[in-house]
Amino acid sequence: MAKSNRQVYKIPQPKMPKAVQLESKPEPIVETAGPNGLCYGIFAGALILGFSLNIWLVYLVTHNVVAAYSEHPINWVQAILYTVLLAMALSLVRGIVWGSFVLSATVAARTQAVKAQMDICTWARKFRYILPGGAAWATQAIIQRMITKEEYKEAIALGSEEYELMTKKNPKDQSLANLCACIAFAYQMQNEQHRAIEWNEKAVKSFDEIFAAIGKSGGVSKYAGQSILQTLYIQHAQVLMGLAMSYLSVRNRMKAKENLKEAISQARKAPDSSQKRDVIRTCEEHLSQLKHF
Repeated sequence: MAKSNRQVYKIPQPKMPKAVQLESKPEPIVETAGPNGLCYGIFAGALILGFSLNIWLVYLVTHNVVAAYSEHPINWVQAILYTVLLAMALSLVRGIVWGSFVLSATVAARTQAVKAQMDICTWARKFRYILPGGAAWATQAIIQRMITKEEYKEAIALGSEEYELMTKKNPKDQSLANLCACIAFAYQMQNEQHRAIEWNEKAVKSFDEIFAAIGKSGGVSKYAGQSILQTLYIQHAQVLMGLAMSYLSVRNRMKAKENLKEAISQARKAPDSSQKRDVIRTCEEHLSQLKHF
């Protein structure tokens, strides 16, 4: 019997998008009490120091406000200025709490103090309504830890809950892009490719809205072009590549090709880096194999 010359395309296994990775190594981490205690100390210290400085600042400004309104006649320019400064000093409380959470959680991630990181992120979620911008970053950190531990169902449930909360508050929140990418990856790991496609499409849509918003503001575009925009290109490219992998898994090669080409296009907009080279190389390899179909 003659052998068929038809080539068989092997569907690639999904990989965790680098844009949404929490740790560089997903292997189980052996922890000691040291890093955890350090992170708790940083959190408490940042709160105490921040509140102490803020109380001192409020005291000084309040003293000047009282003095300004006690003058006869009242110097309204000075009085209004100190009143505004007092309002700003009081509003710093939210920033202090937010900064304490972010600083300690970041140190915990760098030192692989997983317990401290999860505790701090859980606390941040409880105070999400007083934090500037909410606590989407904390939820994503928890989801990524769940994915590392292969708790995919739990990650999907938490991510979906966070998505509902965020879209009710602001349907165009920029944090939605990576959140949707995390949920999509969890679905990929459960081999639920159609759901993965659904969430990756949401992630792509969110990235498109981010780029559209940047394009409408010349000042923001100029700033983002120097710092944020380059990172967004790589993140967008990685999500597009993940979407292409899901389409390959369901044998939709046309959509896979479209997203692979778009991923290359986005990656090429970013400066040279290992991530950029990885995305372009991987996409080109799959495109070369898809030429036979």
